[in-house]
Amino acid sequence: DSAFDGDADIAYGLLLAHRQWGSDGDVDYAGEARRVIGAILRSTIGPRSRLPMLGDWTRPDGERHGQYTPRSSDCMIGHFRAYRAATRDRAWAKVVAACQSVIASIQQRHSPRTGLLPDFIVNAGSLPESAPPGFLEGLQDGRYYYNALRDPWRLGTDAVLSGDRLSLAQARKMARWIAGATGGDPQRIRPGYLLDGTPIPQQPYFTTAFVAPFGVAAMTDPSLQPFLDAIYDAVHARHEDYYQDSLTLQALLVMTGNWWDPSR
Repeated sequence: DSAFDGDADIAYGLLLAHRQWGSDGDVDYAGEARRVIGAILRSTIGPRSRLPMLGDWTRPDGERHGQYTPRSSDCMIGHFRAYRAATRDRAWAKVVAACQSVIASIQQRHSPRTGLLPDFIVNAGSLPESAPPGFLEGLQDGRYYYNALRDPWRLGTDAVLSGDRLSLAQARKMARWIAGATGGDPQRIRPGYLLDGTPIPQQPYFTTAFVAPFGVAAMTDPSLQPFLDAIYDAVHARHEDYYQDSLTLQALLVMTGNWWDPSR
């Protein structure tokens, strides 16, 4: 069984490889990228919703998990723009629009102050809302937790690379809230929140997984430069586990201007 974000990162990595080394050697990176992108579109993008599905094991019209139940962090909008540039397939523009619409609905109706998104979303075809506890992974499935923590990084990356006004507004909302809620101190960022900004109880520890992605979102607002600097200082030399370190490294690539858009 696949997971959407893993396949999407593989396709993006192949596009980066083509940009770095070309495709005239032993590996046709551009051709491999287009092959994977085509498979993602056929198998893991909702045929009507145009939203990312949880994986190739998800049936579009599944009763519990389907094309209208995306993981918020699978809205990898910058990746989708790169796919469109590489394939010239207009379907990816529809995927971008569908993701931005669902995010806007959640922020307007469920997190107007914080901009936070839940790990999993249901009813995305009508009135999107947080998934119930135990939807897929656990009790926190409808909260800003270990999946949604990637949202400030994913949305922020698209915002700073593309300048898209919706991505800018959506990432900036999260950045401004967390900067205000913590008084500009990254050490006060907690590992998980309700969408109204209340920290998940009994989790008072610090982890770079929740901190580093907010650094990317902070890049969307010049007034948050001191907060961005503080986040960089808090995470750049800290090592935890593979998940935390992988996210931190990728967020640092964006914060230091080293993230590539392979379509440019």
